[in-house]
Amino acid sequence: MPNSDQHMEAPLLISQQEAARLLGVERTTIWRMLKRQDLTPVSVGSRRLVTRVSLDDYVRSQAEDR
Repeated sequence: MPNSDQHMEAPLLISQQEAARLLGVERTTIWRMLKRQDLTPVSVGSRRLVTRVSLDDYVRSQAEDR
């Protein structure tokens, strides 16, 4: 049985719309980032989701470049 801490963890996969909201960009920007392989997509059925790890890694890499 999962403990209550697991319910508070960030999801492994997020929608492109949610990724755009988290980064403060338009969904078309997320689409371009996926095309450039800045983010990692995962297909689930007909949905193309973004891995939370790749989103976090992208933000970290951008912060390090400054």
